[in-house]
Amino acid sequence: MGVIYKLNEEVVNFIIEKKKENSNISCRKLVGIINEKFQINVSKSSINAIIKTVNLSSPVGRRSNVGKTAPKFKIPPERKAQIFSMPFSPEISTRTEDPSVYCKGAGCFFLKAAEWEICGSSILGNLLSDYSNIHEISDILMYLKIFGEDNAENVNDWDSLKSWRLKSSGQKISQHEIVNFFNNVGREKDFSSRLSELSSRLFSEIKHLTIFFSGGESLHVDPRLNSLWADDRIPSAFSLPLYKASAALSSNFIANLQPIVIQSIPGKDRWSDEFYNFVYACENRGDRKIIGAAMADENNNEVFNISAVPVTRRSFIVGGWPWQEESREVIDAQKSEVNECFVSSGLSKIYSKESMLTINRIKLEDPVVLRGIALLDGANKCPIFVVITNISIHEMSTQNIINCYLRKWPNLQQGHRDFLLANDPAVLIYPKETQENIAPNYMFAADQILTDSGNFWPNIEFLIASLDKYCRKHFFLAQYKQTDFSTIKNRIYSLGGFLRERPGVLEVEFLIPQGYPYVIDLAFAIRRINESDNHDFTGRQLVMKMSQAQA
Repeated sequence: MGVIYKLNEEVVNFIIEKKKENSNISCRKLVGIINEKFQINVSKSSINAIIKTVNLSSPVGRRSNVGKTAPKFKIPPERKAQIFSMPFSPEISTRTEDPSVYCKGAGCFFLKAAEWEICGSSILGNLLSDYSNIHEISDILMYLKIFGEDNAENVNDWDSLKSWRLKSSGQKISQHEIVNFFNNVGREKDFSSRLSELSSRLFSEIKHLTIFFSGGESLHVDPRLNSLWADDRIPSAFSLPLYKASAALSSNFIANLQPIVIQSIPGKDRWSDEFYNFVYACENRGDRKIIGAAMADENNNEVFNISAVPVTRRSFIVGGWPWQEESREVIDAQKSEVNECFVSSGLSKIYSKESMLTINRIKLEDPVVLRGIALLDGANKCPIFVVITNISIHEMSTQNIINCYLRKWPNLQQGHRDFLLANDPAVLIYPKETQENIAPNYMFAADQILTDSGNFWPNIEFLIASLDKYCRKHFFLAQYKQTDFSTIKNRIYSLGGFLRERPGVLEVEFLIPQGYPYVIDLAFAIRRINESDNHDFTGRQLVMKMSQAQA
């Protein structure tokens, strides 16, 4: 295990400022100055590593950066807006009046979320792109079928249906337009066959990503970025559809267009070897340089492999737990100033303190320097979490590092409990009066064989069943995998709620009735959505919460 030396932010900033004032000052000279000012002993290698982190010197054997401006990681403006608007763990509040639109069947947005995660747009839209407003039409068709309306001409509550659909295009969909769609779509040749073929590709999932190192070793990562793994024995709950897994691999590990934000460092009592290998890989150090990557399906069959990977440093932000020894060192760091850093409706006041970690596990000439940020409870300053990053303070402030992590993983220790639940599912027991039959007697069959019969509704049934199956696997508690569609519809899909559309965000607030017995189930599903980085086909992030109707 590598030795970790703790340097607080004041010392690090002092080193950086001294080097800026005099670029010729040596590390040996700085050792003496620091010892005199702070009464601590710091090695030359630690000082040199800090200087290199902010590009104030050039490593031996590499070209000088004199006259060049080192590229810095910047958050795109639209992503920055999402970071600061992201809510935290769902809480039950009392519903108050506001101008939001009430929507019957708002629970169906879980099915929408599944569709967006699978292909980023409307599945029907991929096959029927010649039809105008096909995304909105697809939404309405699913709603009609779920709630027993097989004929658009006979819908009585059309105003309610219009309030349910997304207003993403600004176009109003009339009842007449839906009827005309049905009259024309029956002429589509081989549509059912094409839908079946497309679905088999879209619903195929990636179980794990493999990152290959220059020294011959490799590292496994689940595509949802929950953690780092020593082998491919990763729970299927952490898999992702091919569409989104490919995007995760490309944007995080290949191009590194954004920091790699991982929920938690593996290791029960100490940080595991996988984390240290990950750190050196991101720093492009030693024999851990990333030279390739691959994706494997749920049967561990490789479906993609790339060897042309840019040789570059990659930014990361990873969470650590207070019970891990190295995390405790961050929490216990002396001379670290405690600052209030975050207040939200889902969390009480949060405080942070920061220190620097120097890691030289593989005995490199230049150790790796990381920032460690301890998050403390606002009431009693007890530690609740640690964030570790290789992004320097000049690239991103402490506040923004925390925001970036919480935007992706807003639920902290509750999220970790969900993580454990996915590894070892526990079935909740309901009171006898609320128990329902959960025999696998599905309203729609996801594994049915579609035939081109000229009747369009079986295609909608197939699509609903496939999306429902995905929701049961990825968004709902484990016992819902064997729950029939009608039960889930009664518990979740039929819930009403309010829609709010604002720049970059689509918010769904479920209005749960008094005495609703499935609060735990719904809260779990909401957390899954809010941690899935789910966006609709216009790029807006889907965010969910719940409130209780006034008595």
